[in-house]
Amino acid sequence: MSRRIILTVLMTAFVCLGASAQRWAAKTNLLYWAATTPNIGAEVALGKHSTLGATVNWNPWTIGSDNKIQHWFVRPEYRYWFSAPYTRFFLGLHAMGGGFEVGGFKLPLLGRLAHPEPTDEERKALIARAKEYLPMRVDYWSGIMGLTPTGLKITSARTRFGSCSGKNSLCFSWRLMQYPREAIDYVVAHELAHIRHHDHSPAFYALIERYMPDWRERMKLLKE
Repeated sequence: MSRRIILTVLMTAFVCLGASAQRWAAKTNLLYWAATTPNIGAEVALGKHSTLGATVNWNPWTIGSDNKIQHWFVRPEYRYWFSAPYTRFFLGLHAMGGGFEVGGFKLPLLGRLAHPEPTDEERKALIARAKEYLPMRVDYWSGIMGLTPTGLKITSARTRFGSCSGKNSLCFSWRLMQYPREAIDYVVAHELAHIRHHDHSPAFYALIERYMPDWRERMKLLKE
């Protein structure tokens, strides 16, 4: 359920070996391909010392039934070459914009720290409460939104409160029970909305806002 939009502007300095008469260049990053991320770039010479190019990365994959490191980004870049284009040293200025969604992975160093790890007794009580309470909230919001999941499962996920599978089955972490009801309902509505929109597009958030206008305030409760 985590999504971010990135926009950065960076300056880079690098060394390149190539042909001085070259006007066009195509490139790709083999390490990204090894990490299942297709990518391609192109660059064109603008003058005796400058080139303009762009690189596109895209990773749409879901690993297993729930784990994902989905992302995309576009990076245009201007380079000033101290000799001819594509040879020796250059100074570059680039911007990068894109989005990513990471979920389903256990990240011990990056997990949520808002609540300490419960004792075994507290954990059992939270799980029992989740099994009783969350199905009721799903039924409630399912009736309001007109969206019905194919299944419901309670998990022990640390870094993800909820998820919706490609078959429209919902999962919720019992750790969600450590948060206010308003926050719980937001996660329920969020995952139900994925039944219609399996992404985080404007249409997805418009659907949530139609039934929960204060979803932004509710979402903030998950960070407290």
